[in-house]
Amino acid sequence: MRREGRLVPAVEAFLQDFVSTRGAMEVTSSEVMNPFAGGGSNNLYRCFIDLSFRLVAPQGYAALIHQDGHLGDPKSGAFRRHWYARIVKHFGYINTIKSKSFADAAHYMRFSQNIYRGVEAEICFDQFTTGFLPQQVEESYSHDGTGQVPDIKGADGHWDNRCDL
Repeated sequence: MRREGRLVPAVEAFLQDFVSTRGAMEVTSSEVMNPFAGGGSNNLYRCFIDLSFRLVAPQGYAALIHQDGHLGDPKSGAFRRHWYARIVKHFGYINTIKSKSFADAAHYMRFSQNIYRGVEAEICFDQFTTGFLPQQVEESYSHDGTGQVPDIKGADGHWDNRCDL
């Protein structure tokens, strides 16, 4: 649609958005740009993880907060191989507590704090799952391991976020 030799503003805006979106798709799925991400339909989380793998010093560590879709995605096997060889600590959270620390994330989101080593190594990492608050990780390291393991919700129906039993 042209008016006096120029595109209609709405069409021009659409074409600019399309080119920008298509360009972003090409960059995130490029095996040249993201060699550790495994190609395919990558997302920005995976691209940032990939970039961290390439930028961290061999004796260094990278810390990222991101979603864990790659762990359940059947097409992410190549990425998982690199992920498992680099992960040192993986702390998974569900963002369900109303006084949550991650206020920008939706209440149903699952995400994790991750520490990655600078080089691939034998698979060995600390795992913490179904956390509600970041302080639970620190409390779990100081816990002596005695007592019963609590349920996710207490008898009162509220989320149980204690570690000191």
